[in-house]
Amino acid sequence: MTGTRAIGWFFGAIINAIVRWLALSKIHPNVLTFLGLLINIWAAWLFAAGSFRWAGVVVTGAAIFDMVDGRVARATSQVTRFGGFFDSVLDRYSDLALYAGARGELHP
Repeated sequence: MTGTRAIGWFFGAIINAIVRWLALSKIHPNVLTFLGLLINIWAAWLFAAGSFRWAGVVVTGAAIFDMVDGRVARATSQVTRFGGFFDSVLDRYSDLALYAGARGELHP
């Protein structure tokens, strides 16, 4: 097994465990998508405040929500066209917030 394959296997197992736990918790995938947006807005605020390390940590946390929302939808048979659209649109709003925060457009 190559090093990158081992890393993928290790983190894939962690993501799968998170997806199983969220599926069992019965949280709706669209809620996960919205929480990811809120976390990215928090990260944008941290970027604007100059807390770049913490902003990076928070962006990583938001990325986990973005990775699992679709997987939770598939695991719980809650895949909808609206959910795909909602996820796509909120991903762009997250990008916009992070861009604005990194440019200092947000004034904490």
